[in-house]
Amino acid sequence: FCFYGCNWKCVVWWYCSNSNDAKISSNNFKITHIVAHSFGGKLAIKLSLLLKVKGLLLISPSIYHKVRGPKYYLKVWFYKIIKHFKCFNKISSSMGSKDYKSLNPVLKKSMSNIINESVENNVKKILVPTILLFGDKDKITPSYLGRKIKRKIKDCELIILKGNHFAYLYNQKQVVSIIESLVESTCI
Repeated sequence: FCFYGCNWKCVVWWYCSNSNDAKISSNNFKITHIVAHSFGGKLAIKLSLLLKVKGLLLISPSIYHKVRGPKYYLKVWFYKIIKHFKCFNKISSSMGSKDYKSLNPVLKKSMSNIINESVENNVKKILVPTILLFGDKDKITPSYLGRKIKRKIKDCELIILKGNHFAYLYNQKQVVSIIESLVESTCI
C-alpha cells in the first residue's frame, strides 16, 4: 500500500499487490481517496462503501468479466472433466495464470473465490466522484467494460489512455495529474 497526501488533510490509498510500504491498520490517517488497479478495483469498491471515501480512481478495474469466446469455455469444460482423473495434478500444473501457478493449493482456492466474487451490485451504490482509466489496447479489462461501469456510477468520468492493461505506467505524468485533480477537487 502506498500513501499520497494532500496537505496531510487527505490520504489516498493506492493498492499495489507487490508493495509492502504500509499497512492500512498501522496508521492514524483517515483514508479519503482510493486509487486501485485491476483486482484492486474490486477491493476498492468494497472499501469505498465501508470507509465513506471522498473519491475513487479505478484503473482497469476487474469488476465485470469480459466477453469470452468458445476457446475459454472449452478450456473450462476440459479442466472440469480432467480433475476427476489421476493425471489431473500433472495436467493442472500447466493451467492458469503465472500468479495462480505459483500458489499453494489453499491460496489457489482463495484466489479463485476472490476472482469469482461479484461486486457488480455494489457499483451502482458508489456516490462519490469516480474516475475510470482504461488502456485502449487492454485485453484483460477492455475499455468497453469501462463504458459499462460508467453507466452505473452517477458521478463518473471515463478516460481512455494509450496502452494496455498497464497503461498507467506508460502515462505516469498524466495519471499523477488526474490523481491530484481528483484529490484537490474533493479534499476540502
